[in-house]
Amino acid sequence: ANKGEYGYVQVASPTTILPTNKDWIDPNLPAADKKFTYNTAQAEKLLEGAGYKKNSSGIFVSPSGQPLSFNLAVVSGWTDWDADAQIIAQNLKQLGVQVNVQQMQYAGYEAALQSHKFQLAIASSGGGPNPYYIDENVYASHGSMNYEQWDDPATDAAFQAFESTSDPQKQKEAMYKFEKIAAEQLPAIPLFYGGTWYEYSTKNYTGWPSADNPYVSPAPWS
Repeated sequence: ANKGEYGYVQVASPTTILPTNKDWIDPNLPAADKKFTYNTAQAEKLLEGAGYKKNSSGIFVSPSGQPLSFNLAVVSGWTDWDADAQIIAQNLKQLGVQVNVQQMQYAGYEAALQSHKFQLAIASSGGGPNPYYIDENVYASHGSMNYEQWDDPATDAAFQAFESTSDPQKQKEAMYKFEKIAAEQLPAIPLFYGGTWYEYSTKNYTGWPSADNPYVSPAPWS
């Protein structure tokens, strides 16, 4: 968020809930589920407890001899995501996990996501007026952006409960159930909240959409 995204975005919550939807966060959710922590020593302890040992290159190897080495797919030329991928690789290397960044052309990257033929990938989600419209696409078993192939009856039941009522409180309670699943099981790892990227000049025209007056999405892609 600070380096790859130049400080323009906020670090994401394990719950997936956007800052603008903070009233959708379960008030009874444990504090540990609301924020990520970074603890290399604890991570190493967990791996060692599972039988992993570091080899001569400092990479953890499983009891069966399989090094913790993964390919991370990202789109070549998406400079912020490319930088993010390199930072992820550097951080995990310090822990003892090898990450090989694969900068791909967009068509190949999209095909890999859609066919689920990847090990790790940085991807984005859609948007909407509340968390359901973002999370259902990514985490429902039939979701169009469920690249990670998460297939969990409790997750689907939460979304179905949301869909079955127009009562705002009951909809929130349905999403509370999903938040706990997302935070504690991490089917995907939320990294940061995406910005709406664009720039404008007031030299000849004023009245552009802004954070204070977001009357339309001004990003070039929309």
